[in-house]
Amino acid sequence: MVNDCDERVLLLDGEELIGAKQNRVLNLTILVGSKSTIVIPVSCVEAGRWSHATPEFRPSKSSFYAAGRAMKTEHVSSSLRSHGSRHSNQGAVWDSIAEKAVRMAAASPTSAMSEIFTRHETGLADYVKAFAAAPGQVGAAFSINGKLIGMDLFDCTATLAKLLPKLVRSYALDAIDAPGGAGADSSAAGGIGPAAAGKGAVEDLLQRIAAATVEEFKAVGEGQDLRFRAAGLTGAALADGDRIVHLCAFQLQNHSTQEGHSPITHFSRPSARRTH
Repeated sequence: MVNDCDERVLLLDGEELIGAKQNRVLNLTILVGSKSTIVIPVSCVEAGRWSHATPEFRPSKSSFYAAGRAMKTEHVSSSLRSHGSRHSNQGAVWDSIAEKAVRMAAASPTSAMSEIFTRHETGLADYVKAFAAAPGQVGAAFSINGKLIGMDLFDCTATLAKLLPKLVRSYALDAIDAPGGAGADSSAAGGIGPAAAGKGAVEDLLQRIAAATVEEFKAVGEGQDLRFRAAGLTGAALADGDRIVHLCAFQLQNHSTQEGHSPITHFSRPSARRTH
């Protein structure tokens, strides 16, 4: 990532980069300093291509679907604790995409995740139109068929407003894929949104995040990389000074957790939310 701007640039966990020799997704959220060049950790989401489609990457309007983001977040946290690196389990990422492509009738010659989003573009666009950021909103929680799946929180209303369509597409693809969803016909799907799970479920998730075990690492780029875990919960946050720039949290199907040996703390620092 080459940032020639005078301003810092925020790259979102799970954002898809299309082009070069294979499509990739970002392994975590990164704050790139002004006038700087860094190597960013990514996972491949196109197993069957290793030839240049374009000389460079370009961001797509999609990001890794929510179930994939949850899996990847857990992988990266484990990699940090064990090896100090930010690697995902690449084989598991490819397997997840391949299985989803079969279920959603979206196979492609290069096993590209982007083909799944393309195949269901009509349904995804309907979801994006249905969800808009409210004034002052800095985060969003998502549920599918009444079950709370995860949430993303930001320190700035403008950031949430800009990135909400990508987040909606991420969760909406899983909603279409869910039992009772649209499957191969994406014209109709089960609803997503925090209201379906209830306000209490969202408050409970926030309390679990606040009480979770937190491990702190130097971030890629600027700030601090915080990784947190609790029974049935995984997540990460990027801190910059006295605020949390971005936090993502996901419910896990597998509720087992392992304690690492990194310095442990809890979310106790104040978070100054900017409104512009």
